[in-house]
Amino acid sequence: MAQILSGLWLSEWSDDSLNANNINDTNLRYIFGALVNSLRNSAVNSTSNVETNIVSVERCLEYTETPTEAELYNEVTKLSPDWPERGEIKFSEYSTRYREGLDLVLKKITLEVRPKEKVGIVGRTGAGKSSLTLALFRLIEPVDGSIFIDNPLVIRTSSALSLRQLSQSIVPSDDGLTYFIICLRPDSLIGSYYHISSFRLDEKFIETYVTYGLYDVTKLLLFEKSMLYFEAKQSIGPLETQHVYSVNVSAPNGAVKCLSCHYNTDCPYFEAHFSPTADYYALQCLGPDVPKVYLIKSVQQNNPFELIVNEELVDKLHRKLLLRHQIFTVISQKKKIYIKLLYPHEFDDEVVDKYSLIIEANNPENGVLNDKYRIDWAHYLVSKHQYIYGWVVADSEDVRHNRVKQNFHFIAEDIDKYQIAVNYIKEHKRFINGHKMCIWGNNIGAFATISALASSDILRCAVLVSPVINWRLMDAVTYEHMFNTGQTYDDFAIRFDGFNLMNKINRLLGKHILLIHGSADEIVPIQHSMQFIRQLVSEYSKCGDIAEPLLQTQIYPDEDNTLLSVRHHIYQRILLFFDQTFIHIMHKTHDIKST
Repeated sequence: MAQILSGLWLSEWSDDSLNANNINDTNLRYIFGALVNSLRNSAVNSTSNVETNIVSVERCLEYTETPTEAELYNEVTKLSPDWPERGEIKFSEYSTRYREGLDLVLKKITLEVRPKEKVGIVGRTGAGKSSLTLALFRLIEPVDGSIFIDNPLVIRTSSALSLRQLSQSIVPSDDGLTYFIICLRPDSLIGSYYHISSFRLDEKFIETYVTYGLYDVTKLLLFEKSMLYFEAKQSIGPLETQHVYSVNVSAPNGAVKCLSCHYNTDCPYFEAHFSPTADYYALQCLGPDVPKVYLIKSVQQNNPFELIVNEELVDKLHRKLLLRHQIFTVISQKKKIYIKLLYPHEFDDEVVDKYSLIIEANNPENGVLNDKYRIDWAHYLVSKHQYIYGWVVADSEDVRHNRVKQNFHFIAEDIDKYQIAVNYIKEHKRFINGHKMCIWGNNIGAFATISALASSDILRCAVLVSPVINWRLMDAVTYEHMFNTGQTYDDFAIRFDGFNLMNKINRLLGKHILLIHGSADEIVPIQHSMQFIRQLVSEYSKCGDIAEPLLQTQIYPDEDNTLLSVRHHIYQRILLFFDQTFIHIMHKTHDIKST
């Protein structure tokens, strides 16, 4: 409006000014009109900034109005170190809700669990089974009533931390005095592996390791009659295998027995589900062939009954052309990595620069190379669109022997592996076009993705799904896990800044990026993506017309970290990005060669 008024004002006076030959007055009016326009723009910008920044004020106000939790430590009502001794639990007229204003999820619950008694909670969806457990660990606060554990009034008087520490008990023994957990067992000879440790409550929490060896215990299944059943993974070269084991914890130096090793020797990956008394268990063979399920009686290990064999799926796959893969071992700069490539049908390695490559970046703490049966989006891209799909995994030896001391060092090592991988592929796999390599990942994998893109001159595009951009925005649990514990937040500021992508944003100019995020993401808040977009756009603005802006975004309102309801659209959007990006890269490469 100010621009229109100033224009009318100038047009009204311009003729008289020229007729009167008063050039100075005319110039003054033009300058005044331009000043009005400038003030208008400043007012609009100021209003926009206020609207943007007021969100922070609203957030601070919301935090001040949030009810505080119970203190972590309550010295006045501190419980005895021996508590709980018997394990008796009583609910007395207990009621609770998830937050103020909502309906009660538990109403006047009264029950008693005697010491050493095993109790199962059953009910339909929404009956309050999970809420009862959350109430016991004080993850939700009571509205009315009380909970007693070994007689002391716990829910009203104890600190929150003392209750939540109880949730670390994974599998209890029959007498209720011993519980078993999975923890890291350091060893100077074989390195650090995750093993089973037992604690006795009547011995001041003395830790005793139950297992030992070159494998990682991944899951505790059941404890019954002195037998502890568990699953464990072992790395054989680049591949992970998983089997089901048992150990007699009452026997001195109890030997670990593999329950699945002699079933179907072609299957290296098993999972198990036991009956409550361990009389029977369902043993699942998960690959590399079509999964099968065996029903086994514990006392008759040699007579498995094939419960599910998936014959229909097997018949269909026999009529299909299955994709093949290849695994390479690369050693560079004293680092060993493994590269797995999935090839399309009628793969031809004689044609130079024929195929495009998609690399999936995984969470650095999770291995992805195993023989589990899978037909997923990677297989669709390879079979339908003739891409080559790849995974990269670093060897775990440095982690085992503590040469990589902490998780953030592990991430740094993990980022380097992609640089090594793409350099090797470009040099030795000539059938892959070195200009058409793209990497993608989600959450922490997306952090590795964008870090690899910033550090590599070969990678030209990336897809970031719910990316971790600034570690300072992550929750306290993730912060302590990745950057060690027991030290103040500022002690790790330097390390944080070393992993802050804002310091590397200028290296992303001219590279194709697709950013995907859900606005209701509670694990990786959308502020990560907003900071990234703002900083990258700012860098592009500094370059003027020199750098072509190549950032694309896809925001999904009210979607959480799983993005479950929009998964189909996400895959379509990523596929379109790949196709358009590779076409753009090839056209640009052709133009450069022509000039």
